[in-house]
Amino acid sequence: MPDKMIEEIHYNHLNLPNKFIINNQSTSNSYLYRADGTKLHKAYISSSNGVMYATSTEYLDGFHYATSNGNELGAMYAEAGGTAYEPEAFMQIIQDMGYQNQLKFVPTAEGFYDFENNEYIYQYKDHLGNVRMSYKKEGNDLLVTDSNDYYPFGMSFIRNAEEVAYFGTGSYKNYKYQGQELQETGFYSFKWRNYMPDVGRFFNIDPLAEKYPTWAPYVFSGNRVVDARELEGLEPHVLFNTRENAAANFGKQYNGKSIKQNQEYISIIYSRKVEGKLYYAYKNPVGGTQAKANVTVDSPEGTSVVAAVHTHGKYLEAFANNEFSKTDINGYERVNFDGFVITPDGSLKYYDVSSNSKKILRTDMPSDPNDPDRKNNIPPNENPSPSSGDYKPDLFPSLQKTSPSDKKQVVLDDGLKSINDKKKEFVEPKIN
Repeated sequence: MPDKMIEEIHYNHLNLPNKFIINNQSTSNSYLYRADGTKLHKAYISSSNGVMYATSTEYLDGFHYATSNGNELGAMYAEAGGTAYEPEAFMQIIQDMGYQNQLKFVPTAEGFYDFENNEYIYQYKDHLGNVRMSYKKEGNDLLVTDSNDYYPFGMSFIRNAEEVAYFGTGSYKNYKYQGQELQETGFYSFKWRNYMPDVGRFFNIDPLAEKYPTWAPYVFSGNRVVDARELEGLEPHVLFNTRENAAANFGKQYNGKSIKQNQEYISIIYSRKVEGKLYYAYKNPVGGTQAKANVTVDSPEGTSVVAAVHTHGKYLEAFANNEFSKTDINGYERVNFDGFVITPDGSLKYYDVSSNSKKILRTDMPSDPNDPDRKNNIPPNENPSPSSGDYKPDLFPSLQKTSPSDKKQVVLDDGLKSINDKKKEFVEPKIN
């Protein structure tokens, strides 16, 4: 990466970068990870005009420990014979010296607690979790400590002369775009990948690339940067208050496409806790054929599958495709998940597995003009405007993990084989 003066990038067995060599070997970043990919330690070393600057940052379940004085530590490292090109030696040398990082800050429900100054830091975030402002109480007034504005893909810009945007070693002010930590390289560090906001792409391959063959492996947030939030470097999600809202959004986004293309689309609705509240989202849908579609029943880490949702294509007189099919119901009962279907007449219908009952929830979905039972005059648009969902962030969203569901498979309308076996047969759907 000549524009960033990065000469070497080394990776570990998880394909996570553990060493950067920068600017003619005068600067390096190195990282230590746990076996599951959790970041434990970062070392930054820079040498300029014979002066060594070095910092050490440790991550422990949200607690951040960092160097108190980079110049002092750099001098100690240089005296011990260390160089910027050998960050591995830095780890050993600071251990031998018995160097102790200081506790800097820890996240709270509203932002952070700053241990250095013994004060609470509050943050205002937008609907995507981007930190727009950090502030604190100073007497009876509020003092802004950091403010940020972003281009759509996350590159920062200064809006006016009054705006104060900071970056510093071991500082809470480094947590900015989508609440992720900005690195010395200019990348944002998501759990599984590093993101370049200036080009709007990750520079690591998507760990789920084989499950999402319709997406380029470096795409950020499914290219939906105005309404979808990136999920730990894996996939974006749009959050809704209820399963019905998630299913209705799926219908508004995909029933028009399903009618126009005369093929079914299917997805899984999953739940996720944000700020202690349960929200719902759906996976990137899978396209099938006119009368069948299937999807593997799994969900992103830290979420639980709660229902299946699919469309029924265009109106066909020979098929009762304004109703749940017998195969639909058998599929729901087999995996014990409730189901939603969006039909050509513009209805959103719900099947409750526990009571074996069906009901019409809404009739405001895109509909087929050729359906004699059409419930509305909403045209079948293949590319409708996306939704931002129901999630309105508190000051500091804290994603809490729930147990991921077991991998099962729901098969609807006689279905295809597993998506993993039939990747090439799927038509690229609109990302949501």
